[in-house]
Amino acid sequence: MKFIVTALVLSLVGTSVADTRLNRRRFGQQNPPVEGKIGQLQALKNGLAGTLSGQVPSTLLGAADPCAKLQLADTIVQAAPGDAATLAAARELVNAEQNFNPANNGKPKFCGNPNLPATKELRGILPKISEVDNLQGAAAFNQISSKSLADALAGNVKNVDGKSVADQIVEAGFTDFAGAPVAGNNNNEQPEQDKQRQPEQPEQEQRQPEQPEQEQPKQRE
Repeated sequence: MKFIVTALVLSLVGTSVADTRLNRRRFGQQNPPVEGKIGQLQALKNGLAGTLSGQVPSTLLGAADPCAKLQLADTIVQAAPGDAATLAAARELVNAEQNFNPANNGKPKFCGNPNLPATKELRGILPKISEVDNLQGAAAFNQISSKSLADALAGNVKNVDGKSVADQIVEAGFTDFAGAPVAGNNNNEQPEQDKQRQPEQPEQEQRQPEQPEQEQPKQRE
């Protein structure tokens, strides 16, 4: 009996340890190295570096708005205009992977606002995605993502005016994410029930013109 109880306890402990390791691997993605780089930026004075770096994890949580990370990157650049180290750190933030929960059939999310990031030097950079959660084409896409960051750091700014990050990701060939367009649907044709119908004109009742009554001739007595 003691042996059975001991084995059960060890089994539960082993399961707990395994779950903890899994969670650390999964949720550790919200604390990328760029957070530390932002916290050490010399151009951000009066504690601003620590304040902005402290906002990084909340923008990379699975429940976070995917556009929040881009807005934070814009804020970082605006805090020290023209500083090369600050711009480089902001670019790495745009490239950082946002967390998601695959256990609940979750998928990555990407910003669909074509105006973000607003900073020209941050545009054209694609974020990394997880390669351990059975996302189709993840490894190939991450090569494109890494190149987009390398090009930006080298000063090669890509013209993506009018395109959101989500649009650019679809163009790169990756569609296994939340909100991705369905294959074969170009979103141009409206469904039948959404098409505007011309109001039916009521039929005008045709009336025959009234004929004047003809006076009957009087008979003579």
